[in-house]
Amino acid sequence: MFVISASHTQDDAEKFKSELQVFIEKVESLKPEIDLWDLRNFNFTIYIELQTWIDENIDEKAFNLGVKRVVMVLSEDIIDQLAVEQTMGEKDGYKLTVRFFSDYDEAMRSVMG
Repeated sequence: MFVISASHTQDDAEKFKSELQVFIEKVESLKPEIDLWDLRNFNFTIYIELQTWIDENIDEKAFNLGVKRVVMVLSEDIIDQLAVEQTMGEKDGYKLTVRFFSDYDEAMRSVMG
């Protein structure tokens, strides 16, 4: 399992992309089957173009490197939640199992159980 904690503001799109590329490098070296994303402090709306970039450059690569499950603890901001859920929605050609939580402990139990 690989745990990621993300905290961004809206003007950090390029920084966010750079950090996602570092994430892929970590996935290459660690080969986790499960990623747990703690997005409780994620104050960042993922716009459509960035959603497409994430799908093409991050999600599919992570899947091809062995990630099969993604668990996300979401921010309380409804707009940020919807953007994350939309980004992690249906994928063409590969299937990541994605679960969303509002409680970190519940998310951890789902990973460990």
